[in-house]
Amino acid sequence: MIIFAMGDIIRVGINLSHISRCICLNPSWNKPDLAQLVKRFAREGNEDVKISLIVPCNTVHQAIVEHADEKEIESLIFKYGGALTEEDLEKYERKDLSDKVVVTRGRVFLGTLIRNSLDSDKRKLHMFFRYMDGLNKEEMELFVETYGHLFSELYVKMWDRGYGGNNGRCVAGLFKELENENIISGRRYADLGCGHMALENTLFDLDGNTKNRKIFNLDINGHLLETGRTILKVKNANSTPVIHSGSFTDMKDVYQDEYFDAINSSMAIYCTKLGHNRKKNLHKDERVHSLLEFNRILKPGGVMVLTLPKNACSNEEFEVFTEQMEKHFGFEIITEYTGQSRSTDSSSSTNYFSSHVLVCRKIKAPSLKDLNLADLKLTRTKTKKNGGAKKINDPVEKDEEKGHIHTEFQINNKNFECDVANAVEKRTQRAFLENIERIRARLIRIYEDNGNSFNNLPKGTKAELILHRIRVIDYGHNKPGFIHLDDPNPVLRPWSIYED
Repeated sequence: MIIFAMGDIIRVGINLSHISRCICLNPSWNKPDLAQLVKRFAREGNEDVKISLIVPCNTVHQAIVEHADEKEIESLIFKYGGALTEEDLEKYERKDLSDKVVVTRGRVFLGTLIRNSLDSDKRKLHMFFRYMDGLNKEEMELFVETYGHLFSELYVKMWDRGYGGNNGRCVAGLFKELENENIISGRRYADLGCGHMALENTLFDLDGNTKNRKIFNLDINGHLLETGRTILKVKNANSTPVIHSGSFTDMKDVYQDEYFDAINSSMAIYCTKLGHNRKKNLHKDERVHSLLEFNRILKPGGVMVLTLPKNACSNEEFEVFTEQMEKHFGFEIITEYTGQSRSTDSSSSTNYFSSHVLVCRKIKAPSLKDLNLADLKLTRTKTKKNGGAKKINDPVEKDEEKGHIHTEFQINNKNFECDVANAVEKRTQRAFLENIERIRARLIRIYEDNGNSFNNLPKGTKAELILHRIRVIDYGHNKPGFIHLDDPNPVLRPWSIYED
């Protein structure tokens, strides 16, 4: 006998042990309820039962049913032990990070909070980047609106010891090198897709902005910008960073023509949408329009630095992409600083950093005549010897897992460094020594005004010294000295108020 019925009608309170075939419409999404439905049929003496659940294809209903199946598997893993398989992990990469239903690109996605708790921060961030790859401006704005705060938190947390941090140090060290070689001569920079103001924060760590750069920071994620502003304020309370929340695909309302001496775009251009190869309206393609905008806001002779992840494209694709900068976008390639960057402070064959770097100078206006969009593709593939293609493995994946901080880099035998920790330590020591000189001058006046003694100082003077964490020492025989309780040296050093 066959029954054809709605799921909520036959779920409870009915003995259907005489039914051998069931076609169920609108089945319950709750697994215990679904188990109750099955038990209406599968009873002693009626084990040979076939039940079909009818769910509309490519709908939210299908996504929720699949989601329920995944949650049951994960619950069983939690209850009885076990591990997620590679197939599970690959499947979950396509999912959203929450329990919200998301419809995008004609597909329905539904995530799980259980899986979210299992994933590492690194894996979550990797899934975010996979999702962002190739989004158009509107899709990216929706992504930021929904997940911008979470992405910002993960990105900044993982930045220093991850790929982003190593690229940020590589770019900052490269900018210092270009400044020292007078390839970049002006001081007005734009950092497009700046994240948490990575370039400005890193350059400040290196030299405290002694070169008086004015860096204009732009990113579509306002949460990242606010985090960057906070980080810079901690380093320099008087800083007034220039930030703008928006997309670099169209900056006409933000930056005027020929305004910047140098622009930087780190790990961002490959995320722009590249459309189909069409003859008309090429300038409206997001990747093309972004490159046109880069040319527009840069002064003649100004320098552009673009970096791409190592796995964004093959070396051959990067060379073709670079050729288009000269052929169609008005730039002259600075060949000695264009190519593959690599960290040089590790002899390991796996724990190293590498990226594609393009440095060029604006020499003319763009010309899109005969531009082939295929030449701007960044397909994340590399060519085999037999002519096929395969996925590029990220060479720094193991490095990120260990969290190695690279500070020395090379491009085409050009060596440069960005040792932020050492630079901050030197600047801190230098500032401390300058403060010691000011303290010394003040103590000389106090000592001499008190009859060449630190004994019986006025209460106000004692309070001043305590406030500034200074302890005076009077060895006698006109050898007064002091110590500073905030001395960065591991062992507090005694200082004489009269230099030897």
